[in-house]
Amino acid sequence: MLHRLLLALFACALIPILAIAQPSEWKRTEFSQARLISAVTGVGGMREILLGFHVKLSPGWKTYWRSPGDSGIPPQFNWAGSTNLEKTQIFWPKPIAFDSFDLLTWGYKDEVVYLVKATLTDPAQPLHIALELFYGICEEICIPVKQNFQLTLPADIQGVSPDAGIMEAFSNQIPMPVGEKSMVTFLTIQNSLENMLKIEANSTVDFETPQLILEGREGDFFTVKEVRIFEDKRRVEFLVEADLADKNRPLKGQDFTATILDATIAAEGRATVK
Repeated sequence: MLHRLLLALFACALIPILAIAQPSEWKRTEFSQARLISAVTGVGGMREILLGFHVKLSPGWKTYWRSPGDSGIPPQFNWAGSTNLEKTQIFWPKPIAFDSFDLLTWGYKDEVVYLVKATLTDPAQPLHIALELFYGICEEICIPVKQNFQLTLPADIQGVSPDAGIMEAFSNQIPMPVGEKSMVTFLTIQNSLENMLKIEANSTVDFETPQLILEGREGDFFTVKEVRIFEDKRRVEFLVEADLADKNRPLKGQDFTATILDATIAAEGRATVK
């Protein structure tokens, strides 16, 4: 879905650029800088626009994925004050694992663009974005950051913005939905013991060092205890200990989101525990 949106936006490159809507100014801390960007320089009658929150980090610093793991602060987007904005959907590029002080966290180093699909209320009108973002940057200590960004796209068709390239690069890192069009074609979750889950996945390429992120309700925690790659290297099994926020909630029948990561693999799917 996101790649189809990008193709539609890039088609605007054939249209002459009349005036350019500027990205927001960089907001800086001692260890990071961030800005709000767009793939296009005007609305041009489009119902959906691709935005991006672009973060650059100093060496040794990191920021977080939507589910940071054992510690960390996930980005929190507040769009109040925006006009002609009906809804947004965040797309999260493939994260990497950080292991420090026996804590496993998921996030990004160096640079990341969080992609945002913005749906407009009226495609014939300008889009004004007012974003308040709360996120964390960490080295050995974590620093919470709250910043405000403004971006206005005129109603006219303008063309592809100079930031479209970096947005496309990070869009290619977004995990694909499990299924026929993804490298991970099958996913199942079973309740093997009282508080243990067994997650199996099939891939069209060999697994090398597969990793799993499992997400449930707020307050649920999951620890991967064992990873087994089958002899054909196209199947993997994760044994996961579940610590649910509601201790009386049975595992069977619950829906969890599983993200499977490997050297060339990034896929996610939602499955019901059997």
